[in-house]
Amino acid sequence: MLISTNHPNIIKMFFCFRGEDELYFALEYASNGTLSKLLKAYKIISYSLAIYYTAELINALEYLHSKGIAHRDLKPENILLGKDFHLKIADFGTAMFVNKSFDDKESEEEEEDFVGTAEYVSPEVLQSGDSGLASDLWALGCIIYKFFTGTTPFLRDNEYLTFDAIANGQYEFPNNVPPKAVNLCKKLLVMDPNKRLGSGPKGSDFDYEALKKDPFFEAIEFELLHLVKPPIETAIIERMKKINAKKVGELDSSGEESNNEETTEVNTEIVDKVIKEGIINKKSGWLFYKKCKLELISNSQLAYYDSKTKVLKGTILLREDAKVKKETDKKFVVVVTGKKYRFEGSTLDDTKEWIEAINKAINNLFIKP
Repeated sequence: MLISTNHPNIIKMFFCFRGEDELYFALEYASNGTLSKLLKAYKIISYSLAIYYTAELINALEYLHSKGIAHRDLKPENILLGKDFHLKIADFGTAMFVNKSFDDKESEEEEEDFVGTAEYVSPEVLQSGDSGLASDLWALGCIIYKFFTGTTPFLRDNEYLTFDAIANGQYEFPNNVPPKAVNLCKKLLVMDPNKRLGSGPKGSDFDYEALKKDPFFEAIEFELLHLVKPPIETAIIERMKKINAKKVGELDSSGEESNNEETTEVNTEIVDKVIKEGIINKKSGWLFYKKCKLELISNSQLAYYDSKTKVLKGTILLREDAKVKKETDKKFVVVVTGKKYRFEGSTLDDTKEWIEAINKAINNLFIKP
């Protein structure tokens, strides 16, 4: 399959050969790691980057599906970042050629073992073991959801509960997900595989042209994507370089091993460490404050949860222009790209501690060279 493909968003195979005990693959080098690592470092990427990366995945899937190839394990861990941070789908270990529709049962071969990853598995796989082209579109919907929330729509405490949520189509969106992203996800996370946007035959209301014309992509020229650099922020590029460092003591420009203590701290940190957490009031609507659990995470992200159910209600990515201001003795506001999030601490000291912690997190991540 890899040798037969030639697309800028699919990893290239140059050749392969067999050794005494192994089969070796010579693949294109993707120097910036995986999409999974990027999402761990920046749980919620920018709106423009989410649109761009979604469009690149659609280009790649349309190409694969036109050749009758279903990937069947599409997830951020199997998507690599090339030299200029373009996406490249990799790991075709469970891929297969699909030459039938879901309604064509006559040519159906005996079903093979379960394939895929729990969080991204489509309902038809759970119901009948039937995994095909439309299953990739379901996984795409899960990835888009993750772009905007930092998690997947059906993830639960264990695989049984995750599969149960998938089988019943049980998921919800945090209130900070843009409406156009919500609408696109809903068109992909459809229980009937034949009705997923992108799954229909050419010329239908559900084909790839209809998918690419969705309002979510109103500013995207799909045919020119490979010529345009992804709108990725400098802070993300620098952080990915640090995360992808092969070892703490990298060679410096003189060719000698560096003893820089700051480098050691950066490369050994736990990306998702919770810096501060506590119960706090968050303004909901025009007048009322609602109690929630607030977490400040080491990747400069604020996550707030329902204080009783502990369900994630939303996230705030503290970008370079983020500011936190004290409004009254116990109230403060977090401003990100013009949007304001208002909070109220339980005491004067509590409010002061939150302001200091958030400011420190912003300064640490976006430290100037």
